[in-house]
Amino acid sequence: MPIQLKWPNHGHGVEFIGTGIVTGTECIETNQIVVSDPRLAELAYQIVDLSGVEKFDVTVAETRTLAEMDEQATDIVKGVRVAMVCPDDLVFGMSRVYAGHSSADWQTRVFRTRTEAEVWLGSSKA
Repeated sequence: MPIQLKWPNHGHGVEFIGTGIVTGTECIETNQIVVSDPRLAELAYQIVDLSGVEKFDVTVAETRTLAEMDEQATDIVKGVRVAMVCPDDLVFGMSRVYAGHSSADWQTRVFRTRTEAEVWLGSSKA
């Protein structure tokens, strides 16, 4: 699967790392794993690192589905900071669509580099 999950910082963070061809179905399936995990209640941040993506096959409807899933997760945890790393223009644009539909209870920003994302996350990763 071209999306790997990592749970650093004792479950206070989750990283989605996309490589190769990433599809909307895979994004939704991976997000379902996270929103169903008991560690969700302790989550402070997410990094969605799509810098290794060669093809991004995700529709606007699938992007909205992902945002709706995260909206439902706000019943469990609020205040999660979501940093998306997207150097590719198409991936950046689709990620901005997600950010535009995401919950006000979660802060979402899209960045071109992992360094920018980590600086923004700052103390959330500590």
